Amino acid sequence: MAKLEMDIQKYHEEVNEVEMITKRALGKMVVRHVGNEGIGEQSDLRRLFQACIDFIQKTNPIIWSDASITIYDDENDQIFTIKSGKARHQYICSMRDNEPTITQRAVNEAGRCCQM
Repeated sequence: MAKLEMDIQKYHEEVNEVEMITKRALGKMVVRHVGNEGIGEQSDLRRLFQACIDFIQKTNPIIWSDASITIYDDENDQIFTIKSGKARHQYICSMRDNEPTITQRAVNEAGRCCQM
C-alpha cells in the first residue's frame, strides 16, 4: 500500500449532509465534536470550525445549497465534511502556519477535483 493511502486511512472521517450549509449547521457540528465553549482541549478544531462559520457569512449565500466544506483536523487525525446538494462548490479548511486556512477546489466537467 502506498504511503499516501496509509496516511489517509489513519483519519476518522465523518460526512454530514444538509439542505444548506449554514452557521447553525456548523454550530451543531461544533457542539457535537468539540463541546460547549470552554470545555475540552480541541482548540484547533474549534478554530477550524469558527473559520468556516466566518467564511460562509462573508460569501454569497446562494452557493451554500450546493457546496461542501472539508475540515482537516491534523491534531486529532479527523476529517469532517459538511455537504449540501451535489457539492459543486468545494472548500478545504485546514491549519497552515498555525492559522486556519480555507481554499477552494475546482471541479472540472467530469466531476473531478483539483486544487486551486
